[in-house]
Amino acid sequence: AEQLGYKVLVSEGTPIVLKIIVSGHIDAIVGVACLNVLEKAFDKVLLAGIPCVATPLLSSNCKNTSVDNDWVFESIDLHTPPAGQKTKTYMHLMRAANAMFEEPELTRLVPRARAASPETDPLRQHEAIAYDFLARGGKRSRPFITLAAYDALRGAPATLSDSGWELSDPVKRAALAIETFHKASLVHDDIEDDDSFRYGAETLHRVHGVGTAINVGDYLIGLGYRLVSRDRKELG
Repeated sequence: AEQLGYKVLVSEGTPIVLKIIVSGHIDAIVGVACLNVLEKAFDKVLLAGIPCVATPLLSSNCKNTSVDNDWVFESIDLHTPPAGQKTKTYMHLMRAANAMFEEPELTRLVPRARAASPETDPLRQHEAIAYDFLARGGKRSRPFITLAAYDALRGAPATLSDSGWELSDPVKRAALAIETFHKASLVHDDIEDDDSFRYGAETLHRVHGVGTAINVGDYLIGLGYRLVSRDRKELG
């Protein structure tokens, strides 16, 4: 597969698959996994409009199983002619939603209010934790849905092309606001459940303490409301 230009990746769970897709470096996917895992993952792949083919393992149990190697090799070597009609895809909007949470775009859209404060300022420290958590993983489903709803109201130009359309900053900030509310709920939920890990790292209350985590969750709620209220005229 690597000799043919494939990148071979071991992925655990659909969020990782989706993260790889929205990275912008995937042209097509050959999936090899248990049937139930393929069903979950390929729902996301088909939504993105990425060409894909799947080879299920020979049992539904991911332990002590085997695979039909010839079937896999046929999938890897598969060649299909380009489609005669361009298929609609949400990939462009998925990537746009993901890009909003990467620096420097995140800080451009949502400048840090305490950036000029001394590093010892507790409010600046809380703000830094909040921004770091906001930028962490996840499927970005909520901001994507927000952008997709906006695009649909405009005739869905983003589903047909990766150019010729754009998203205004107020629309992006509205999508960001939805994610800040979600992330705030995760911080507080992790405290309630005393969860140990989130996004592959220790939860905020385990690292910084319950008090700080509560403050960060509250900060994210306030940030969401500020983002929406800031652009209410343009959004209205």
